[in-house]
Amino acid sequence: MDEKNNTNSNNEKLSIAALVCGLTSIFIFPLAFGSAGIIFGLMVQDRVEKDTREYQNARLGIVFGILGLVFWIVSLVTLNYLGFDANSFFGGSAQPQSAI
Repeated sequence: MDEKNNTNSNNEKLSIAALVCGLTSIFIFPLAFGSAGIIFGLMVQDRVEKDTREYQNARLGIVFGILGLVFWIVSLVTLNYLGFDANSFFGGSAQPQSAI
């Protein structure tokens, strides 16, 4: 009986970690937190039933993790397309490109 309560507690903690990592990935470090949210969410989904709060938290962690990664990729592609130079943004000197 005690082992079952311990497993439920671990699943609940892991599902909350998935949700927090997924939400965090939208704002900071999308590659690290988004991946962690997806992995934690998938781990919990295999262990719990569908109608539980842990399953819903895990599902939201996966969704937010994917959204964070998608926003990150879209912003990288957009900034690259617009010619954004991160080096000059942070105070470095960009080398002028010749037209040759």
